[in-house]
Amino acid sequence: MNDYELILFMWVTILTLVFIHFVIDMLKVCKKLKESTDELKKPVLGGMNKYIKKPVEVEALQIHENTSEIKEFIGENGDTYIDDEERKTVVVIYTLEGDMKATDGDYIIKGVKGEFYPCRGDIFEETYELVGGQGDTYE
Repeated sequence: MNDYELILFMWVTILTLVFIHFVIDMLKVCKKLKESTDELKKPVLGGMNKYIKKPVEVEALQIHENTSEIKEFIGENGDTYIDDEERKTVVVIYTLEGDMKATDGDYIIKGVKGEFYPCRGDIFEETYELVGGQGDTYE
């Protein structure tokens, strides 16, 4: 190896080491940046925080004089009856928070843990999007 090749080899080695050191420093900076942004995502105690609903798929059934379908859907978790005076279907859903009522146009939602709860039709349609099927069977 002549002097020129040796000097070139040394410069390439030095530049490679400098580059490796730079990459290691950048990885450390990225880690610190991630930790600081994770810290920003923690809720502030005593203050109002903003949240976005996680995308969760649920089963739901809209109430419209379909009492047998409702009974099949909710099983022992509620009851249905027709309010003769107002001529509408009423569903009483048994929840841990107490009995909740829903009526024509409202939806009954089966949550991710198998729980049932009512939701007004307008709120349901703003919050949920149909992802499939005309479910004929209920598990």
